[in-house]
Amino acid sequence: MKAENSWQDAAGQRWAELSERTDAQLGPLGRQAMALIAPLRGERVLDVGCGAGQSTVELAELVGETGKVVGLDISEPLLNAAKNRVAARGLRSVELVLANAATAGFAEPFDVAFSRFGVMFFEDSVAAFANIGRALRSGGRLGFVCWQPRERNPWAHEPLEAVRALRPDLPLPPLLAPDKPGPFYFSSPAFVRDVLERAGFGDVQIVPYEASLPLGGAKVLDEAVDYLLQIGPAARFLNEAGLNAEPRARELIARAVAPFVTDGGVLAPSRVLLVAARRP
Repeated sequence: MKAENSWQDAAGQRWAELSERTDAQLGPLGRQAMALIAPLRGERVLDVGCGAGQSTVELAELVGETGKVVGLDISEPLLNAAKNRVAARGLRSVELVLANAATAGFAEPFDVAFSRFGVMFFEDSVAAFANIGRALRSGGRLGFVCWQPRERNPWAHEPLEAVRALRPDLPLPPLLAPDKPGPFYFSSPAFVRDVLERAGFGDVQIVPYEASLPLGGAKVLDEAVDYLLQIGPAARFLNEAGLNAEPRARELIARAVAPFVTDGGVLAPSRVLLVAARRP
């Protein structure tokens, strides 16, 4: 299955329904990446893989009414959620487009291209970033955030390893293989730099960053387990193994994430790379 297809139909609808919980974990990481490229009032920004629109709205607030933000995503359910979010805030400087950033074309150049965990799924990363570069003006800025290796993200690694005990004979789903497009594909700084430079970008900055954040916005253990049974590496393994209804899965995930429970919520270390670059 191509990574692009994983965001459609029921899977995309599930991500849309749980978007507020996902945003609670990912939002702070996206804002750190935004700070690296510092969008200015009046600038035009392309939000690649905008999902349910939290980052799109935040970018629109930074560029103001004199700026413009175009949010791009391949998932219709997520884009519909983004449209509802934008409409609720009455933002007239935002346009939302169902398209793939790897091939989409634009009439006017952007000052900034940004992505919150939306650029690790391209089938041909170099070609995709070259296309994004063509959408930028000369000197335009690129910024994004991507995951460090799964093993350094216990919110993803520990639940996955726990449920793999149910079927240790099965290989990892292709989307989770470190050498295939997927959430952890850009976990190597050297690989990220190589892709960007081959795509024509310069002034590449790659900054490791870590924060303990609420796992799916969870305040208590049961909420975290419910979330992980629907979204994330453990959920994908269970789905592809046909183990969604396996009662032991909940018990195994609960045991894996119990160490993250605190008085302030289920807080798990999230380790990412903050990346910035410039079109020469």
